[in-house]
Amino acid sequence: MKKNIILCVTLLALGTLQAEPARQAAISQKSKTNNDSLFQKSPATIAVQNRVLAKANSKLITVVDVMKRMDLVFFREYAHLADSLEARCQFYQQNWRSFLDDLIDSELIMADAGEKKYSVSEGDVREEMESLFGPNVVYNIDSYGLTFDEAKNMLTSDLTVRRMTYAMVNNRVMHQIHPKEVREIYEKEVKNNPTDDVWTYRVLSLNGPKSDECKQAAEVAYQLLSDNSITIDSINEALKEKNVLTNDMTVSVSDEFVRHEKELSTNHKDSLKSLNSGQYSNPASQLNRNTNQTVWRIFYVKDHQEGRIIPFPEVEDRIKQYLMEKAVAAETERYRTHLRERYNIDKDYLNEMIPGDFQPFHLN
Repeated sequence: MKKNIILCVTLLALGTLQAEPARQAAISQKSKTNNDSLFQKSPATIAVQNRVLAKANSKLITVVDVMKRMDLVFFREYAHLADSLEARCQFYQQNWRSFLDDLIDSELIMADAGEKKYSVSEGDVREEMESLFGPNVVYNIDSYGLTFDEAKNMLTSDLTVRRMTYAMVNNRVMHQIHPKEVREIYEKEVKNNPTDDVWTYRVLSLNGPKSDECKQAAEVAYQLLSDNSITIDSINEALKEKNVLTNDMTVSVSDEFVRHEKELSTNHKDSLKSLNSGQYSNPASQLNRNTNQTVWRIFYVKDHQEGRIIPFPEVEDRIKQYLMEKAVAAETERYRTHLRERYNIDKDYLNEMIPGDFQPFHLN
């Protein structure tokens, strides 16, 4: 009996000793996993340093105001990144100043609209909300992190600013586009951008130490190609059958080139200009700049598209649109600059309000 007890104790001790390395390994692995998770921990929040950034017509504009504007754009344009705090923070950091500028201009235009007794109807705002947020307005607004009143005020402001800007800008420039100016731009473009032919072609080259033998082989090749007896890809075998190639002569066919006329070298242009689609040039000798040997070449034109001057009626509306957009951009800038001067919001004011190194967003 005593021997059995001693044997059991011994076996238990051995089992404990054998299990110890595995236990220690498990503890070590768990510790390693915990340490790795500490280093790989994802950011929990975006820290926002809220403060007043500007005052426009008695309206205080804060960092949170700017952030809500950015959220509206971010969740609409980058919905696939909605769960990425890193992407949102980066978007905030890169764009908050431009959104602030837009908010300032919007508030000043709203003030101008108020003085001019200009407003938008509830029906127009409701239609704008349904267009932006879809039929389930309340649910979708909440998904953007906004309250219904916040979204309504934003869209009322946006709609008022767009219509006010159109009234103050587009109506002024609409009659500034004169037919004479449109015609002058067209003629200038035609003069500065002459018609440009496009060539699709290949080059057959015969090279060897004896130019006369290369010339003879080139003439045979030209005859075979011109008679449509063979294609340019099978010219090498055909010349071998005619016994016009020597051992030291090489025959090569280039890949297909597509070149505008202004991209062509002088030699290529001289050889191509008299050819129509599907034609071969007469053999011509040219100096190979790499080997300083005479090379005989035959050009094959697969396609030749002649450049043409676009008729004025085809581009008249596009030129008018270009001039209109240019005039609208200039007049919009003038209008906004006028409002900022009127309400005393300039670079010096913004520099006083916002420190140069101020960064309102960072990851925690």
